[in-house]
Amino acid sequence: MDDKEVRLLLGQIMGELKGLSSAVQNNHAALNRRIDDMTQSNNQRLQSVESRVHTLEGGQRTLMLKSATTGSAAAIVAAVTVEFIRMKLGGN
Repeated sequence: MDDKEVRLLLGQIMGELKGLSSAVQNNHAALNRRIDDMTQSNNQRLQSVESRVHTLEGGQRTLMLKSATTGSAAAIVAAVTVEFIRMKLGGN
């Protein structure tokens, strides 16, 4: 094998290596894009879930306050009614 053939083979090898290097870089870039897209999608989903949880917690607090208020009002009405009945029946 003479120098010309060796140079030709080396040129072919270099060309293939450049092609492989380019393909690896393109795949790496595509993978990074996919990872970024998945990260963004997951972040949006988490924000949506956090928003829903916040809304549910707010609704739960409101319901608890309404329940406590209604329960207190019912207890007051019951106490007043019992006292009224005692007064009407002549109790002490």
